[in-house]
Formats: sequence, structure tokens, C-alpha cells
Amino acid sequence: MPGNNCFAHGAIEPLSMDILDAMSVHAKMSLTHSIVTHILKHVNNMGSSANSGGSNKNVVYLSPAVVETYSRLMVFSEIESLGIKGFLNQLLPVVFKHNSWGVLHMLLEMFAYRLHHIQAQFRLSLLSHLQLGLITGNHNVMNKHPQLQICVESTILRLITGLGNAEIAQPKNQQPQVKSTNVLYGESEELNRVVVLTLARAIHINGLEQQSSVWVKEVLTNIMEKTPHSWPSQTLQSFPFLLQEFFKVPAIDISS
Repeated sequence: MPGNNCFAHGAIEPLSMDILDAMSVHAKMSLTHSIVTHILKHVNNMGSSANSGGSNKNVVYLSPAVVETYSRLMVFSEIESLGIKGFLNQLLPVVFKHNSWGVLHMLLEMFAYRLHHIQAQFRLSLLSHLQLGLITGNHNVMNKHPQLQICVESTILRLITGLGNAEIAQPKNQQPQVKSTNVLYGESEELNRVVVLTLARAIHINGLEQQSSVWVKEVLTNIMEKTPHSWPSQTLQSFPFLLQEFFKVPAIDISS
């Protein structure tokens, strides 16, 4: 626009942080809603095409500018309900429902590489979504799409190792008999070993052996049921006493 110093963004260029910062809360919410609606429409079109046996040749894929703008919008705490909460509670379930693995791959890369500073409760929620909705699901998508499997495992690994010491402990004021809604473990032995190491780190630093012993033992028992394994004696010597005692007891026959 001549004379106004105003330029339109290119088709593959996302909105800058300066522009997003200058927007009102209402404008951010409206833009976020429009992007989520656009992605949902894309997922539904892909699902309808797959169910009808047709090809995806006529499907217009998501613009890099839309994806990057969406990831930038999700860091604004004032639009949390439409941003990160909408991502977890509205978008992901639809992606799983329609088996839209290309979109899932895109969303996971956003979390793995751009949204590491999102609040712990939302990262734990995403970890639960992945463990329950994909890793332990009834479909064999992981065997058919090795690149997606690598992306999922990498995202889960980043989520686990990125958790602070207090963020993986039993929530405060939660009774031992009340099960946590967050699932830290899955069916991958490698990732479950990382969970055990992260628990050991948290216990060492925060002294969680007494107040969270029941919760820790429950997590460890579930891990051993899903992926039985053992630890070298040298490693056990560095574990907190609670973990040492647990892994010394042959509760599960790992050779069977």
C-alpha cells in the first residue's frame, strides 16, 4: 500500500510477533479460532476423502504461514482457553478420530521444537494424550509410518526430560487412592526407562520418598507391567532408596 508503509505478508510468511503483540485479546482469539476452524476443516476433508476411497489430490494442504502463526499464538497466556487448551481438547481428538497422521506430525513438531515453554500441566496433558491415544491405541499406525513413530517418540522424550523436578510428583492435596489423570508411562521400554531416571532425579532433589512413596510405587509397578526390565547394580546404587528397594524385589519375572 503506497505511502502507508504497510505491506501484506507473503503466502508462506507468518504474522510477525510484533503484529501479534499489537493485537487486542479479542483479535487474537478471533484469529486463533479461525486457524483452528481451518485446520479442523482440513482434517475433516482428509477423513471424508479417505473414508470414501478417494484420493487426496484435490486437498489443499496447510500453509506454513498458518502453522507458524498458530504456534506463535499459542504462547499468549491471555487466550489460553482457545490456544493451548483448544489444541489439546478440541484439535487432537479430531486428528486421532480421523487418523490424520500428517497433521499430527505437524502438531507434534510444533510442540517438540517451538512450545517447550508451555506450562507443565499442558505438557503433561499432551503426554497423556499421546500415551493413551496413540501408543496404547488399537491401530498399528506406528508400524506403517516410521517417520511418525520417530516424531512421536522424540516428542514424548522431550516432554519427559523437559519436566521439572516438582512437576512429575503427585499433585498436592491428592489422596493416594485417587488416580492421577496424567499418564507418564507407555509401552516403549526406552521411554519408560527415561521416566524412571526422571523420577529418580526428582526424588533426589525434592525428597519425595515419604510424601509420594505410594504414587511413585504405583507408577513404577505400572511401568514394569507394561515393559518389564532390569537395571545394572551400578545404576541401582545411585538410585534413591525407594527405587532401590522396588527394583531389588523380583515382583515380575522379566524373563517370561
